[in-house]
Amino acid sequence: MRIVTLLPSATEIVASLGAEQAIVGISHECDQPPSITDRPRVTSSTLPEDIGTRAIDARVVQAMVRGDPLYVVDATRLEALQPDVVITQAVCQVCAVTQTQIGMLELLTGTQIVTLQALDFAGMLSDVRLVADAIGRTDEAETLVNELQGRWDALSEPNPTGPTVLFAEWPDPLWLGGHWVPELISAAGGVDPFGTPGASSERSAWSDAMAQDPDIVVFGACGYDLVQNIESARPIETGSARRYAIDANRLVSRATPALVDALEVLKAIVHDELDGTDPSWVRALAPTG
Repeated sequence: MRIVTLLPSATEIVASLGAEQAIVGISHECDQPPSITDRPRVTSSTLPEDIGTRAIDARVVQAMVRGDPLYVVDATRLEALQPDVVITQAVCQVCAVTQTQIGMLELLTGTQIVTLQALDFAGMLSDVRLVADAIGRTDEAETLVNELQGRWDALSEPNPTGPTVLFAEWPDPLWLGGHWVPELISAAGGVDPFGTPGASSERSAWSDAMAQDPDIVVFGACGYDLVQNIESARPIETGSARRYAIDANRLVSRATPALVDALEVLKAIVHDELDGTDPSWVRALAPTG
């Protein structure tokens, strides 16, 4: 079995099923588990490095309008890897190579294409099973799914009168957390007045969002680690709200088994009980007002 994973969540899912050694190629963004980073990378980004969040957003919008790809697949390298299974996604054109883009590569005739489509926690569990079916790890998948569901159920404490939470999935301009993020906030005991579980992220103005006087603001820019999110939070005024930065790459940017870890961290944030959480995942920040 030879597997190529074209997005980080695919790599994490395959590894969580005990099939890491079968991965022969990964995307340019794959970083978990750390032991996977020596594999050949078959994608690259068309976005320049080291530009600000507003500039990144502008480049993405421009590419979407023109119909230009944000990511490039190295077809020659991919063909040389001779994969039996290629895993891609159909959730977000901004996040990773899509099913449509891969489908255009005639060289993959005969290769099984697996498309991840999770929009919520249940969808992530379905993706785990989908990948497992393709790579012959169904028993491992059932063990993993049962473990994750059990942890989720033990942690989940919805509270319709809990503190309101604004989750900044992108800081400048503001994009509000979508897909599984509102579900995570609700399960953690918070209230997300800005998002709908399973729905795409939505763009907003900070002034409009802050007019709803959220109790908590979480900076978790998609694709950013803890240090990057701490930096992106610095210039944003959020009044007296409790402020936090998280390692979004590790916790919420990807629909992986780590969503249960994200729930644990968000629950600690909602209840203001960060003691005991991994300090490399989350940091409390000083209020701005």
